Amino acid sequence: MGNDVLLRAQGTFAGLSLVSKVLCGVLVLFHLLSYSSAAYGVLALEPGSTVPPRARIWTLVTGGLIEGFLPLVLVDLAVVVFFDRTCEPLWGQLEFARFVGICNVVAVTASSATYLVLYGFTGSLDYLFFYTSGFTAVPVALCVAYKQLYPQHTVQLPGLRLPCRFIPGCAVLFYTVLALVGVLGNSHILFAVYGLLASWVYLRFYQRREGSKGDVSEAFAFTDFFPAFLQPLVQFLGTRVFSALVLCRVCSTKQQYDLSSSTLRSRAEDTDADSERRRNLALKALQDRMKSSKPGAAELSAAPGVGASVTPTSTSAKAAPSAAAAAAAPAKTTTAGAPNAGGSSVAASTAGKGQSVPLGSATVIEMDSFEDEAFDVDRRDSD
Repeated sequence: MGNDVLLRAQGTFAGLSLVSKVLCGVLVLFHLLSYSSAAYGVLALEPGSTVPPRARIWTLVTGGLIEGFLPLVLVDLAVVVFFDRTCEPLWGQLEFARFVGICNVVAVTASSATYLVLYGFTGSLDYLFFYTSGFTAVPVALCVAYKQLYPQHTVQLPGLRLPCRFIPGCAVLFYTVLALVGVLGNSHILFAVYGLLASWVYLRFYQRREGSKGDVSEAFAFTDFFPAFLQPLVQFLGTRVFSALVLCRVCSTKQQYDLSSSTLRSRAEDTDADSERRRNLALKALQDRMKSSKPGAAELSAAPGVGASVTPTSTSAKAAPSAAAAAAAPAKTTTAGAPNAGGSSVAASTAGKGQSVPLGSATVIEMDSFEDEAFDVDRRDSD
């Protein structure tokens, strides 16, 4: 039985990526070092020692990697294995390592800064000179990433179905309860909260995703982490915090965000390149719909007035030399016709209705509607 468990653990470890293997090895090594008082004093976070004259800034990194509570080490290892199989294949090893490192350092640094601020208000040295550590921020941050990647999934627990949107909050609650009952130090509450905030801000505004920056989709709005009755309060506070981040230039001002709703919707400026891209999308969408309506339907090409006309693609349409031949074509097929008053081709029949309309006006109507659709598609792609 023991050999089977060992072999299974070895197989699981062998299947991990290099980043996850290194992370698991560091967690085990630092846990063993935590049993040494001298080593723990060097690696653990001491808020008062992160500023001059001592300035032990390396503890802002190592303090979030050393976990002295063995059951939590096992939980941390299980979390790393799980997210190695769910997040790392989608992101890649480099992005996975970057995400873990950023969330760890930001959470520990913010916690240390919080204790320094508390000392400034109270003057109590208890907020400065004490040792604390924990890997708490990273599991919470990975729960946020899982919520982003699988927003519609539901986790099946014994007697409970938990939507992914509530998993990060439950992780914070888990560490908070352990801290309140005395199993963990109170600093783990700060690690968990700052881990959630750091991961959401990074994924929301900074992570590079398929040529875009951040994720401003509605499913990843910060209010979606909370039950419905708490969302108005969270929205009010989130709007104020975001405004403060913009003033501090933490968040980019290149894009404007609509904070009046429960989500941040990007309002990128309508540049010439964006207009041209949407126009190309509209042309392609109109072309595809015309083709799908009938295999021998017409294709778009340059036309006076709107930059597009209809070029016959079927054999019968290509053979039509005049308006008479075009009029003989089926009513559902768009063909070339006689010149209008401006000298351009005019006869385009409305698919399915047999009503002939001027080509220029018909194309304008189609282009207007399809440019609106293309703008919506382009905005969703940018999100």
